Amino acid sequence: MKPTLRRTLAAALGAACLLSLSACGGNGGESSAPSGQTTSPGGTESSSPQTQAPAANETNPLTGVADITPGASTRPVALMVENSSTARPQLGLDKADLFLEAETEGGITRIMAVFAGASRVPDKIGPIRSARSPFVTVAQSLDAVYGHAGGSTLGLANIQNFGLDDVNFLSNAAQAGWRDADLQAQRGSEHSLLTSGQNLQSFISSQGYEASTSHPAPFGFTSPQAGNGPGSKVQLSFSGLQRVCFVYDAGTGLYAKYNGTLDSMEPHVMVDGSQIAVTNVIIMYDEKYNEDADHINFRLSAGDGVFLTAGTSRDIRWTRTAESLSFTEQDGTPLSVNPGKTYICLVTQGNRVATVLQ
Repeated sequence: MKPTLRRTLAAALGAACLLSLSACGGNGGESSAPSGQTTSPGGTESSSPQTQAPAANETNPLTGVADITPGASTRPVALMVENSSTARPQLGLDKADLFLEAETEGGITRIMAVFAGASRVPDKIGPIRSARSPFVTVAQSLDAVYGHAGGSTLGLANIQNFGLDDVNFLSNAAQAGWRDADLQAQRGSEHSLLTSGQNLQSFISSQGYEASTSHPAPFGFTSPQAGNGPGSKVQLSFSGLQRVCFVYDAGTGLYAKYNGTLDSMEPHVMVDGSQIAVTNVIIMYDEKYNEDADHINFRLSAGDGVFLTAGTSRDIRWTRTAESLSFTEQDGTPLSVNPGKTYICLVTQGNRVATVLQ
């Protein structure tokens, strides 16, 4: 049912309730609840057996958590977020359902923030920056609507070659996003582009992009057995310039993300002070190469890695095709992770020895 028709029927029902208070005890007129949600009825108790409970939320395909409003789009949206020191602290990045960080050029990394649908994107997220080839390739596997502001030569070419549905904020900024005046003044124009879930939903609808996908999630969700290796802390190196750490908190069951080494780490926080924290961490090892004189790329065919959850670790494998990104145990059994957010780190094989687990 279309949203406009749903609102029309809801209004008609509200009018009927006003005419028959014995059948409906509650609010008439508009509701302030978000679309797809219902407000709790007020007034006296009703013993009518016809009363229906609010629809249960649907399972998020990227986190395994029941937090998707029934009827909302479950087509992933992947946004390129800048991660240079100038760009930090970012806005809204911590709200993503799935993260992918990888080296791009000059030793810096970028982060692809993936949301289960446009409605999951917060009111402000950014700074949005340009497309890079590894992220375009993974976005293809996830069948994600890919949001970026321009891009490298090969990155832009592959968006076309792969047939990705994309949002190029450089050519569609007026509808899909905006330049934040404060960020422009403080950091410069190139670090000031933001977007929101509302802007993205409007643009995606105007383009007629599909609202769902047949591509599978990268992993399943249960409460997996603990790994056989250490996993309370991990330090890894994307490059000589960018190192990150994840530290497990048994009280919350989450890994907090830090920039730097275990000896000198800084919390990866947003403008509002919120720190990135996830349930699962995956390190993907792959072969890195220079796609041109300036930009880094990865083979992204298959490889091995490390999975961290609940303060433990174990070795895993991964495979990528145009239709899927999938993770398995060493014996080929599909990987099952704890419900919650997952942070994926795409790391060159050459930095495998720089990974420290405690």
